[in-house]
Amino acid sequence: LISERGIMQNRQLRVLIVSRFGAHQKAIQAICASLPQFTIIETASSSRQALEMVRNSLPDLFITGANLDENQVCELISQVKKMPKPPFCIALTLSEFSNCFDQQLGPDQVISTRSFGSKLPEILNEVYVY
Repeated sequence: LISERGIMQNRQLRVLIVSRFGAHQKAIQAICASLPQFTIIETASSSRQALEMVRNSLPDLFITGANLDENQVCELISQVKKMPKPPFCIALTLSEFSNCFDQQLGPDQVISTRSFGSKLPEILNEVYVY
């Protein structure tokens, strides 16, 4: 099956994680690893490194950790979304803000760090079937 984005639904989706906090990164990796349809391709610890990796590795999904403030997250996601074939984006934040995705279509999401353990698997499944 091929989704609207042209992603083969019987293959693993490639995930790029951006986080400076090892604990968040490991938790996100563990959740992704628990779902066989996702594979971690790279991790980045800065916005600059993340943008370079998005350009070079073309992930299907981009997950930012909770170590950036709202403006940094929105700027990073804005830059990622302007790239050719942008990945879906999930932002883990300390609060439930949503202005990064007001104009976005699809399963792009903001999840608070308090609830990401329970919400991230659900959202990952939503991304996979989109």
